[in-house]
Amino acid sequence: MGNLAFVGSHSINGVSALHTELMKETVFADLHRLYPSRINNKTNGITPRRWLMQCNPGLFGLIREIIGDAFMDDAEALRALDQYAGDSNLQERFSAIKRANKMK
Repeated sequence: MGNLAFVGSHSINGVSALHTELMKETVFADLHRLYPSRINNKTNGITPRRWLMQCNPGLFGLIREIIGDAFMDDAEALRALDQYAGDSNLQERFSAIKRANKMK
């Protein structure tokens, strides 16, 4: 069925770069050689940072307070949280947010 869908489509979205490459190299390798421009990938949906802001504003606010706003434009900035992994005060605040979310 996948081959039929491929042949009947003008564009196949791999969703992520990894998934796209897997489709090109394994599942649709033969068809990809015939139609090399058909398999592509587009970022769909919501960014992880926006998702966090919308679904867990408490955690979003805590992260923003601890490391600032840089993570809103660059997810790599979240690595700054690593230095706080052993901070018992921060762990308690995180746990309080988690408990509050469970009560919703």
